[in-house]
Amino acid sequence: KLVITAVLATDMVHHMGMVRKLAANVAFEEPLETTEALEVLLHAADLGNCVVGWPISRRWAHRMCEESVGEARRGAQPLPHMAMASP
Repeated sequence: KLVITAVLATDMVHHMGMVRKLAANVAFEEPLETTEALEVLLHAADLGNCVVGWPISRRWAHRMCEESVGEARRGAQPLPHMAMASP
């Protein structure tokens, strides 16, 4: 449940509320709850993905492709936006 909550918190619809809450906690020197801290850390990691250097980005892109190909070989149906066009 905690992981699902944290992953759902990466949705940008929560961004401004999360920023306001974090700023208020910092301003009043109040600690975040464990769940809130995990949500903020995972959201920051998700956002930070787009600013990593090319070597790291390239490695992750290859890993994602390998995972998708492996799933397809095991019979998983691709999501509509990931399906390859027929030749």
